[in-house]
Amino acid sequence: MRKIIFLALFGFASVVNAHEQKAHVHGVAELSLAIEDKGGVIAFEAPSESIYGFEHAAKTPAEKKARDQAMDKLKNLGKILAFDATLGCKIQVDKIDAFVTDDDDDHGHSSHGDVHASFKVNCSKPLKNSEVSFSFSNAFSRLNTLKVQIIGDDKQSSVELKKGNGKIKL
Repeated sequence: MRKIIFLALFGFASVVNAHEQKAHVHGVAELSLAIEDKGGVIAFEAPSESIYGFEHAAKTPAEKKARDQAMDKLKNLGKILAFDATLGCKIQVDKIDAFVTDDDDDHGHSSHGDVHASFKVNCSKPLKNSEVSFSFSNAFSRLNTLKVQIIGDDKQSSVELKKGNGKIKL
């Protein structure tokens, strides 16, 4: 388990450090799930526009409220990403950050915002051969596509979920 968790967290840290270099697409988020036996880690990344509706730093009380409400939804990932209830899984926030970069692009945008989050998963039973359900569009209406990558001891797969909804077999 330590090997997968280390690799997943290392990958998440690399993504966070390179956030300025990676192009993002509004409406598209990426989620990586690294599992081993009874646990794992989740890394999530999306443009802030897809999560709370804008990319610049929150300035007004309304913008701060929108940002905070959206980040609270993300903190409660267990309500939008669900493992089989019989597995007794708990999802804990490891880290959630919002980044804003100020630089003009080809589309006239002067700032780009991204949301990065990592979570730990601990279950009472092994995750192998179970299912995980996603309902991201209920929480984030601007999210059109969720690109999911699953990494396990003997499996690696990826799938795109429209509106961030669907089920994936682990």
